Amino acid sequence: MEKPQLHTNKTFSGKSKQVRYSDVTEVRKSLREFGLYICFLFVTVIVALSSRHSYMYYYNKTIYKFFLERHETANNFIISFNDICRLSDWYYFLENHFLETMYNGMENNGTPRVFMEKNLLLGPPRLRQIRVNAEECYTYSEIRRYFQVCYPKYSKRFEETTDNYKSSKYFTLSDLSATSIEGKLATYRGAGYVENLSYDKEETEEIIKGLRHSDWVDRGTRIVILEFCLFNEDSELYESVKFLGEVPPTGGMISSAQLRSIKLGGLWLSGDYFAIICAIIFYVLTVKFTLEEVKEIRKNGFWTYLCILWNFIDITVLVIAIISFIYNIYHPIYGNYLLQLAEDPDEYVNLDKIAYWNVIYNDLIAICAFLLFMKIFKYISFNKTLLQLSETLNRCYKDLLGFGVMFFIILMAYAVCGFILFSQHVVEFSTLLNTLSTLMSIMMGTFDYTNLEYGSPTLGPIFFISYIALVYFILMNMFLAIIFDTYNTIKNDIKSGPRELNTYLSNAMKKLRQRMLTNRKRQQEVTTLSNESTEAVTEPKPTSVDQNTTHQPTNEPSNMTESFVVREYFENYIRDEERRKIINLANRIDLLEDVIKKLSVDVEELLKKVKSKQRSRS
Repeated sequence: MEKPQLHTNKTFSGKSKQVRYSDVTEVRKSLREFGLYICFLFVTVIVALSSRHSYMYYYNKTIYKFFLERHETANNFIISFNDICRLSDWYYFLENHFLETMYNGMENNGTPRVFMEKNLLLGPPRLRQIRVNAEECYTYSEIRRYFQVCYPKYSKRFEETTDNYKSSKYFTLSDLSATSIEGKLATYRGAGYVENLSYDKEETEEIIKGLRHSDWVDRGTRIVILEFCLFNEDSELYESVKFLGEVPPTGGMISSAQLRSIKLGGLWLSGDYFAIICAIIFYVLTVKFTLEEVKEIRKNGFWTYLCILWNFIDITVLVIAIISFIYNIYHPIYGNYLLQLAEDPDEYVNLDKIAYWNVIYNDLIAICAFLLFMKIFKYISFNKTLLQLSETLNRCYKDLLGFGVMFFIILMAYAVCGFILFSQHVVEFSTLLNTLSTLMSIMMGTFDYTNLEYGSPTLGPIFFISYIALVYFILMNMFLAIIFDTYNTIKNDIKSGPRELNTYLSNAMKKLRQRMLTNRKRQQEVTTLSNESTEAVTEPKPTSVDQNTTHQPTNEPSNMTESFVVREYFENYIRDEERRKIINLANRIDLLEDVIKKLSVDVEELLKKVKSKQRSRS
């Protein structure tokens, strides 16, 4: 996005890896580009923050507490949604807790569609389940007496897609305008069989009891979903609520919930005029920078262009900005379409698509803001301390890559070993991904050792102690040693002598101060002259002979005053010209001193190199 023509090589004639501020012309150009970049960064942050609403967290938290944290008593046991572990628990949650919470919340408002006083139900709630096909069991004949068919774990090729299942119709994702569901056990890429509920409590209760008596959820079920959508007019927020019950092949049920809030109008219809103005500036600058990057690619070639890391960051940021523009056009149009569907009370309004794209948009705009903040390091070469970080990383990245390969091998060895040893008893090691995350947490000191000892009383302590000794004490110190060694080398190599940017800024401050002093003196002189002219006009005419000889009276005192003012003005102007010449001469002397200092530093470095070579030869 910035085009400082400095320190280029033979293969690339365009942007450089670092802004060096080597001459006055380059300093001025780089400062203008840095100011434009800060403006682009600021409007990007405003656009990114506009995708979030301060009430989203509280909206989700309220729904979560309302349905999932209230406990009900069944057979002297405390059962909540998070405690579900059997199919009977799922039905109990539907018949008792869900019915009481949902429909009492609607009855208190006097209308069946308004929930919690200020939230409109976008269609009646519904149940749907995704099933797998039954297969023949290949096992002993005695066991086959009890299990005639077997049901595999969920996979798209095993999914059951018959037209009807116990009076429930099968739908595809496109039929329901839905998206895939990511659960704890798998990602479910189908829509499944749907059973619509009602706004009436008694009717819904009858539907749920009928499903229970017909064993609607059985061994072939892999996930059952209770879902409904809300719209809050006061905050203009959508809320997509899904309660998931996953049925593994081993039996039982694993419960989880997915709550997502989405803004209705997006960026352009939010009513925040400051955010809209920032968005306009953001996309105008995006067009400007895109045209500049296209010129660079045509000039140098695409692969040569990508050889510089900052160019790769630029193209990533611009692609994300273009995608965000498309999304911010699509979002309000689709949001209004959903509100039109909500006019039919019996039509279920599915928010899956808009919620899915909203998650992707938030992820991309967050990455965009992060990369723009990181790019500030390109402009910090004017300060020795700020330059050390980027130069340290740039110089030691090869050593860090080698260390990363070694660290990855050791980490994977411990991850596979830990997964095999503790996956049956410790939830942190239940999957290989969770195991890797847990091992990183152990390095930070945030792990309970007693879980490992419970998983394997013999090998648990050996695993933990060896991991801490090898990874925490040896590998981490090797990593820090690489960084410290390179940092010390960079610190000694970077000279703290004056740079052109510092000289330019100090001279600019001096000129500004001198202009302010000159303008103040002029104002004071003009004020003094105006006071003198006023006194001359108001002074009475002399009458005595002595006064005539002393003051030389005239019949036009105002004309004499004007000529006096003009004469004084030109004298001040001449003085100002002489002052400017002296100031320019002083500035040239300062620049000459800086050049001499730089030459002396270069000569000293050259002498040191020559002496070191002589010593090595001797």
